[in-house]
Amino acid sequence: TLNWLAEAAGTAGGSLGPVAFAGGIRAETPIAPAHLDAQRTEAGIRLTWIRRSRLDSDGWEGEEVPLDEDIEAYQVEIVGDGGVVRMMGVTTPQAIYADAMEIEDFGTPQAAVRFRVRQRGSRVALGVPAERMIVL
Repeated sequence: TLNWLAEAAGTAGGSLGPVAFAGGIRAETPIAPAHLDAQRTEAGIRLTWIRRSRLDSDGWEGEEVPLDEDIEAYQVEIVGDGGVVRMMGVTTPQAIYADAMEIEDFGTPQAAVRFRVRQRGSRVALGVPAERMIVL
């Protein structure tokens, strides 16, 4: 919770406040992962992404940002023309969409994959989604 003072631009004094503001539920929602990627491998399509964080995540050293949830977990959705065709839960910033799953979901190997990733949260169940279509 932060205390805010509000004052109209160009005025002298007459501020409103202090007003306590906690940020609401959006401030507790996990941020969408970044840099979604996919590559076809012998095991299937390897989906990867970079976890993001609200906590101490402004470093320029290139190190992984600290985890700001109790556990690291993601919901991965494979998206077809009619919507989500498969959901997977994973605990690392990658998933394997196995060849057998792809055949079960689409009938044949696909030339591209569209997938969506959300980080799971302790205060808000599912974070903001990141979605990408990648030609394989």
